[in-house]
Amino acid sequence: MVFLTLNHLLDFDRSIWSSSRKGDNYQLHLQSGRDTVTVGGLVAEDMELYLIVNQTETFAINPFDGIQGLSPQSLFAKFIDQGLPSLFGMYLTPLAVGNAELTIGEINESKSNGSLTYVLVAWLLESPGVSVNGETARRSATFTTLMIPSSELNVGPFASDPSTCQTFLNMLERTPVAVVGGSLLKHYYSMWDVGNQQGGFAPLGQSIRGLGSHSSGRCNDVNVP
Repeated sequence: MVFLTLNHLLDFDRSIWSSSRKGDNYQLHLQSGRDTVTVGGLVAEDMELYLIVNQTETFAINPFDGIQGLSPQSLFAKFIDQGLPSLFGMYLTPLAVGNAELTIGEINESKSNGSLTYVLVAWLLESPGVSVNGETARRSATFTTLMIPSSELNVGPFASDPSTCQTFLNMLERTPVAVVGGSLLKHYYSMWDVGNQQGGFAPLGQSIRGLGSHSSGRCNDVNVP
């Protein structure tokens, strides 16, 4: 499934299906169609596409032009059917550094240093506590509002939304789960082994050691701005 927005050059049959989705703070108007998708020289035919033809400002502030998943049943599955090794590597960087990279079907050995440490794709860690500069915060806090001066915690401001303050960990509403994404991954080179349902992590550096059977395959680099 591919989500595309703000793309005025896209041309495919959009008459098959249309609908809208609503939530508390958002609304999407969608139309669907099928087309051939090409990524870094790889071609996937008859892909189902969803085009956002109208959206509320909640989505409009996002800096990306579209969303493409790499789950085992997505676009990636069509590449695997063509003989591509079922893995991909991600080299994420801070915005100021740039030149982030997605490598499909292989890993880029020049981006990392050290052996890969493997974990299952789905994994949870219980947090024993949160500490900053050696000071541990209580886990059983019952307050609903936390005020921290910008002089003590400041990762912004965001030019598009100066009122937003974003920390390293983002909690999901109504669940005790915190999702760690690019804030953590930009400090490591990550390899995602779809066939074995595991991920591998290595420190950033010049080379990767101990790759085993993952060191061969067809490499397709896609630069991520």
